[in-house]
Order: sequence, then C-alpha cells, then structure tokens
Amino acid sequence: MATAGLLVLLLLAVAAIAAGCGGTAPHGDNIVGTIGGQDFVVADSAAYVRTSRHLANVELTDFADSCAVTAGNVYPHSSRVLRFLLSDAGANTPPTQPGTYTVHPLGDPVTGLYAACGVEVYDASCGLSTLACTGGTVTLTLVDTSGTGQLAGTFDITIGADHVTGNFDSATCANVSEAAETCS
Repeated sequence: MATAGLLVLLLLAVAAIAAGCGGTAPHGDNIVGTIGGQDFVVADSAAYVRTSRHLANVELTDFADSCAVTAGNVYPHSSRVLRFLLSDAGANTPPTQPGTYTVHPLGDPVTGLYAACGVEVYDASCGLSTLACTGGTVTLTLVDTSGTGQLAGTFDITIGADHVTGNFDSATCANVSEAAETCS
C-alpha cells in the first residue's frame, strides 16, 4: 500500500514538471516564426485597456508576471515584448467586440478597426531597440474589457523580413501605469 502511494506521488510530481515545460505561456499564447532572426518563446501575456487613449494593448513577453511589470512600467533587462495596439478608430474607442484589425504603421491616419504593433528588445545594459510591424492582421475572438476581463485572438503579421503568426489569451491588468517605460 505504501508503494502504491509513493507511485502516485511520483506520477503527480512528473506531471507537474511536464506541465511547466514547453514553448508557450500558461494560457497557450504563442509566436510561430522568428523575429529578427531569433525565436521568441512566450512566457506570459497581458492586456490593458487605455480608455483615455482610445485603445487596448496586448503584450506577449519572454518574462513572467507581465501585469506586475506593466503596473510598474519597469521592464527587465535582456527581455523582449511583442506589443499590439488595437483601436476602433472609426468609433474612437478601444475594442468593444471581436473583429479583424488591419496593421498600419503607427501614426497613419486610419478609420475602422486599426492595429499597430512592434517588438521592443532590451539588451543586458537596458539599451532599447525596436522593430515595427509593416503589415498583417490581428483578429480578436474574445473581447471582455471589464475590470477582470480578457482579450483573446490570433495574429498574422510581418515584422521586417519576418512573417509571424500566433495567438494570445490575455487577462486584462488593473492599475496600469501611464508613466514612461523604463528598464532595470
């Protein structure tokens, strides 16, 4: 009987370790393709609604605890963030319903469902480099902008010479800082 109990504990431990492995974040967020010639393994994602700016952000990160980082706006050194800005430019609001958002360069005058995106890379010394998306789409399949909501969807984008696809299922974060982003 004691041997059977130990076997069950061993199997549970192996299952717990296996659940922690893999190339996707806890909610199944993933990126397929390379960005700047490098793989991007998603560790976490976060979404936040910026009503005063008429948009929502979705971030896929290679570090954990994205909501806490976003709340403090201090990103870790040697990190990467794939960031989407989504807006219903025609209604001048953040997303309110599922739909396909066309990627445009940031600042282009647009109407309708609008997306801008890019990758931010902080090196070991907190030097920042960015790669902007040059085209593609982001399709929201779930929009819940309540305080404990989520944004979920897929993307098919071009960043420089790289074609990247993937999906996200991101909880919305509370207490998001509007301060300038920094690195530590």
